[in-house]
Amino acid sequence: MATTVPSSSREPSLLIRGCFWFLIYLLLMSIVAYSGLEELDPNDDLIIHATRSSDLRRRQHHHKQQHPTNKIWSWVKELLFWDLLEEKQTLPPLPNIAKLFFEVHHPPNDHERIQNAIQTLRQEPELPTQPDMPYDVHNCPEDPPQGYPLHWNLMDMLQNWNPSSNNNNDMGPTMVYQSLCIFDGETDLPKAFHYRHHNLPFVMRNLPAVLQTTERWTTPGYLEQLLMEPSRAEKIDAQQPDSGNGTDKQQVISFSEWLAKVNREREDEEEMDTNQTTATTNEAWTFLVTGSLMEEDDGNNRYLFDELPFFDPHSTSAMHSIAVPKPLRGGQTNSGSSDSGSSTIIRCQFDTQGVVQEAYFDEYRNFVANLGGTRRYILANPTECLHMNVFPPEHEYARHTTVDWSTAATDHQNDTIIGKAQANEVILQPGDLLHLPAGWFNFDVTLDDAINVQCRAHAGGEEATKEHFWNACGASAAK
Repeated sequence: MATTVPSSSREPSLLIRGCFWFLIYLLLMSIVAYSGLEELDPNDDLIIHATRSSDLRRRQHHHKQQHPTNKIWSWVKELLFWDLLEEKQTLPPLPNIAKLFFEVHHPPNDHERIQNAIQTLRQEPELPTQPDMPYDVHNCPEDPPQGYPLHWNLMDMLQNWNPSSNNNNDMGPTMVYQSLCIFDGETDLPKAFHYRHHNLPFVMRNLPAVLQTTERWTTPGYLEQLLMEPSRAEKIDAQQPDSGNGTDKQQVISFSEWLAKVNREREDEEEMDTNQTTATTNEAWTFLVTGSLMEEDDGNNRYLFDELPFFDPHSTSAMHSIAVPKPLRGGQTNSGSSDSGSSTIIRCQFDTQGVVQEAYFDEYRNFVANLGGTRRYILANPTECLHMNVFPPEHEYARHTTVDWSTAATDHQNDTIIGKAQANEVILQPGDLLHLPAGWFNFDVTLDDAINVQCRAHAGGEEATKEHFWNACGASAAK
């Protein structure tokens, strides 16, 4: 005789039914959140602000308030003690809505559109390079040529083109002392890796990720939405940037407020003299933003690593690895420490015309992305430290030269020390990525009226000890 099973035992248990409807609820909330994303106004300041705050916890609070799925996920994490399983050293990049909206209307895989957009921004100088170069800087050999990069007398270079001259037409430079190789980001990666391995400077051009960021950041209105959190702005003497230390010249404002000040002062200058083509004073504006993946910084502005994926230590792209070497990307820096090393910080600087960064050297490798405007860089080998008159190690401006290069051609014409210094120069265009090996002196000045944007990241630990660099400076460092 067949046994009759009670109907109640064949029904799903209360727990199973609860889990089923919970999953259905999660699915529905995900659909609602996704569909709502397409309806959001990309110019809605509240939405952008909610995803752009420099305080990670405040951003998460906004997400919980705006998106039910995030709130539910936080409950699940608490139930599963997720915090005990999460890494506490670095945080992943934070995707941002401004970029998502931009890519809806400007697909990042439309390479032809991006190339055309960048080409309209580039202003190649109509100046010849040095004649009789032993190699073509646009088609460098795979193995670095002997003596690469070539260098010339620094005083001759500064006399040819004084840094206080902002453009090619003022004070008439006759040539560009350029010897750095310019590699194509899509075809010359093996060459670039080889030169980086030899700790030599070079320029990477047409790297897709850099071009994509450049297109976004030069699109009117994009940076105003991206950089809504207040940051440090300074009004400085363009030729002496370290002089702007007064409280009246430092402010904490948003990028939109900074840009409004810049535009207002430009209009005032034009009204003062409509025939004047250069600024009435040496004062200029700079705006600084720092992004960090470090947990102790609360993931401060970590959306910058999503904006600049070629600086992201979590990236798995082979193209990005040129700026984030594999020893770092595996979680270990050259010094053996965890991801707390050098590649977890990005520093971005927005400058008006004529802003100078005095010559100095870093004890670690840097990559510099020029994302808007043109900028002139003068580089010198670490071996030139003997001739650079650097401040001593204990000085406030250690690693910086004591000489003002804007006036060096006249003030130090007969100087037997810096008069022997050798250097070379390169003009960075929008979308260029400059490799600066550890110890190389670098001096830069913005050239044109466009807002100049550069971001730099440490791309590896020291290739040698600090003592190594200071020993190379010899008597110069001991002064």
